[in-house]
Amino acid sequence: MSFHIFAKEFKEEYWLNFYKMSQIYFNSLPDPIKTSLDSFGIQEDIKTVLIYRLRNNAKSWLNTGLPLLDGIKPLNLLDSVEGTNALKEILLRMPD
Repeated sequence: MSFHIFAKEFKEEYWLNFYKMSQIYFNSLPDPIKTSLDSFGIQEDIKTVLIYRLRNNAKSWLNTGLPLLDGIKPLNLLDSVEGTNALKEILLRMPD
């Protein structure tokens, strides 16, 4: 499935609400976990949601080619606005 489909579905309002909710969990974590993705240079909101959603698996998930994305690594989506929006939409759709 093309990531463009996810980018088209992305709604900033939904993302901001989810990011705010994720911050509550993120802020309760010890600093080593909060900074575990800093070397990737990821936006703070995406980093927060990634750690909330995937916890210790965030690094490996970012570097794994996903069947959902026809083998594209989530980290590679951050090279463009459309890709970033697609990644945000994918994170929003992950089941709890």
